[in-house]
Amino acid sequence: MPTCRGEGSTPASVAPYASEFQLDAGTADTARVLQERAERLVDALDAGGLASLEDAVTGADREPTTQDRAVFAELRSRLAQWHADWEALTRDLARLNGRLARRHVPEIVPAAVQPERLVVPAGLGERR
Repeated sequence: MPTCRGEGSTPASVAPYASEFQLDAGTADTARVLQERAERLVDALDAGGLASLEDAVTGADREPTTQDRAVFAELRSRLAQWHADWEALTRDLARLNGRLARRHVPEIVPAAVQPERLVVPAGLGERR
């Protein structure tokens, strides 16, 4: 199955896919635009500041400061926007895959991107 990303996290161009399956210009352009949107979303998440906020919160032995709370509110707003962008991207990809299916072309399946780190909250998994 074709993917939106190549090996690792390097974006794979949709151009070879479009050529291989002889997609019309409109469908190929739609696939390219969806790929660009997905890449922008991944980049935004990578640069979003969630890890730095997590470090500030989990490394503190005090109540969050007013500044910490303001950063959290901003990140919550960004996260809501990223979620809306993801939902729209998912719907648009489903529509594109429907067009591809009608042409008997394999669907485009986004490759999973592994997080750089996974933090388990303190106390999770402890037995009481």
